[in-house]
Amino acid sequence: MLTARVVELEPYADEVRVTTETTSGETVTAAVTAAAVGELDLYPGRAVHLAVKATAVTVYPV
Repeated sequence: MLTARVVELEPYADEVRVTTETTSGETVTAAVTAAAVGELDLYPGRAVHLAVKATAVTVYPV
């Protein structure tokens, strides 16, 4: 599990891209549903813990 802070929320198609910055300065972006954003009360500046399901990961080239 990684500790991070939400940097940006960006609507994208039927999802929201949540960009975070970890305590070590790495950027991690996740696509979640708008309902999940509401349920998790996500907003820029919010502290979060990131957990990843290995079977649900897609890596995009930079």
